[in-house]
Amino acid sequence: MNSICVSSSGAPANPLRALTARPARTRTISTDESLRDAAFLALADTGHDALDVLLRMLRDDDPQTRRRAAMSLSRMGSLTPAAETALCGLASDPHAEVRFWVCRALGELKQPAPTVIDQLVSALRDPDPNVRWQAVASLGATKSSVVRHAIAGLLNDPHPAVRNQAKAVLAAVP
Repeated sequence: MNSICVSSSGAPANPLRALTARPARTRTISTDESLRDAAFLALADTGHDALDVLLRMLRDDDPQTRRRAAMSLSRMGSLTPAAETALCGLASDPHAEVRFWVCRALGELKQPAPTVIDQLVSALRDPDPNVRWQAVASLGATKSSVVRHAIAGLLNDPHPAVRNQAKAVLAAVP
């Protein structure tokens, strides 16, 4: 049985420990998706102390672990160059949910490097419309000078949500 350690309040007792080990004398509950997500988000809230663990989890064989690590990194805002590189390396992950959260995390960076912008522009051609939608949103958040030109082609995207997102971002950028 998979389980995660929680405090008496139901929150992860120690998010880092809950994700990497099972401490003694702690009540456990079965792990469902929302609890695992909550543990990863709590880990992100511990700040850059969790960065090494999250970077290792980006390389995990399980796509849900990679997704959760990218989701957690999206909450951190500023990342080390190693974290940005690791996220960019997952831009071609075979799982769309991972690619979606990679785009989300890259869009949350306060000062994205040119390689980050390049990855987001590449994601505009992703076969999954959710990834394209998030790439548009993330590019819009970067305030990069390439946004208008890169997103303009998505005004004719086959998916209406992507077209609408492109219109909204283009209306918001000068």
